[in-house]
Amino acid sequence: MRYFFVKALLGIGVCLGCALLILARFFLSNVMMGMVLGFLDGALIGWLMSPSAATASHLHHRPTDEEADR
Repeated sequence: MRYFFVKALLGIGVCLGCALLILARFFLSNVMMGMVLGFLDGALIGWLMSPSAATASHLHHRPTDEEADR
């Protein structure tokens, strides 16, 4: 159930972020927009790749019964 809320918050955040980027596109030059998009892309990838409490539980390898018996 907890993961449902995480996914829902991520979905809402992505939608709001896209809306803000579309609005910012009208106010920023192409160079500034490229810098903003590059920063956000790097931050998102870094956040997704970092081991956090929400993702670490299902990313870690759990030993099988055979490995645990050894």
